[in-house]
Amino acid sequence: MKPEKREQWIDEVFQSMEGSRRAQPKPDLLARIEQRIDGEETRILPISLRRIAAVAAILLLMLNGFAISQFSQSSATMAEEPAGSVYDLPLISDYNLYDHE
Repeated sequence: MKPEKREQWIDEVFQSMEGSRRAQPKPDLLARIEQRIDGEETRILPISLRRIAAVAAILLLMLNGFAISQFSQSSATMAEEPAGSVYDLPLISDYNLYDHE
């Protein structure tokens, strides 16, 4: 936008605001806010609940670690299976299931 047009636009915007009133909050707004602040109580968790949550989190992490180690051990065992093992056999050796000759 050219500087002249921009200045003209700014002037038009300011002129359109002439005669308008400044926004005013409702008279009881501050009292309502203060009442809400005073009325709310902070909920304090007892230390026992914090301890239970911490123990549960640690237990969950330990179980996940155990599961990961078991999975990696079983993956290593499956990789070490000799050729011709039961895992190499097909489920169906002949696909003509209903052919009775």
